[in-house]
Amino acid sequence: MTSDSMEAGRHFLQQERLRLLDPDLFVDGAEGMSHEAKHMSRSEWLSLLRRQELLHRMEMERWEEALAAATELLRKVSSNLFSNLLSLLLLLLLLLFSLQQQLLEQ
Repeated sequence: MTSDSMEAGRHFLQQERLRLLDPDLFVDGAEGMSHEAKHMSRSEWLSLLRRQELLHRMEMERWEEALAAATELLRKVSSNLFSNLLSLLLLLLLLLFSLQQQLLEQ
């Protein structure tokens, strides 16, 4: 996914969230549903549910992408740490071998 399409997706998601956060759709405490929510038709409810489902899917995709990026970063860090550890051990062995050679020469 390109950065432009990700930005467009974020913008769409933000706009959809704002549209879904219509205060008239919230429950009014003890009075129950708002007047507008009580009179929503079946198709309006289905449309609202579809928008919510779309938002949920988009949010899940965003989290999957974030998780994949974090997993890849951890894999790279782990690989680099292991490589650095091997290099350090090799250097230590070379130093010990050199020190042994010097002691034997004395």
